[in-house]
Amino acid sequence: MQERTIGLLLQSFPYLSSHRILKVLTPDAGLLTFMALFAASKRAALTTPFLLAEWVYAKSKKEILTVTDASLLDPLSDLKKDFAYLSAAGRIAQDLLRTQLPGKPAQAPFELALACLRKVSYFPNPSILPILFRLRLLSLEGLLPLNIPVSPTEKPLLEQLLHCKSFAQLATLPRDELLFQKINNLFENSW
Repeated sequence: MQERTIGLLLQSFPYLSSHRILKVLTPDAGLLTFMALFAASKRAALTTPFLLAEWVYAKSKKEILTVTDASLLDPLSDLKKDFAYLSAAGRIAQDLLRTQLPGKPAQAPFELALACLRKVSYFPNPSILPILFRLRLLSLEGLLPLNIPVSPTEKPLLEQLLHCKSFAQLATLPRDELLFQKINNLFENSW
């Protein structure tokens, strides 16, 4: 039986001579692992990380599902324009690979990740984006403590990071390395 899902390709690595193993985050089925049999064909570009596609696969109870077809929906081209953008995307992907599970719906993390990856070019220094992503992911997963130990001078920036609705505004926020380290520590200790 064939299934279809949209998904964000987070990771791809070679298997045997012409196959690839793909880690894809989907909104409804969480993190899925696919075997791409078309790695050597014209559709090989669909095995390059950081793209949004519709994936068609053979449903089974196996851990690795076989992709039979895929259609590109968004190549996320801005990510490929700058190494700093790719680095930020890589950190977000690693966090998703670490925190999301197969079979566990991931609608909110999926939407957050896709929004962040689509807006990476808004950030003159995209290294803030993975920190913002970590903070928002903690909040989505219900792991953000009510009283984060921050100083009175850090609290307004933390509130802006948590509640700002505009990526353009988030991109202009000042850097606070101490606060960012606290967010990173909180994230690392939560998973």
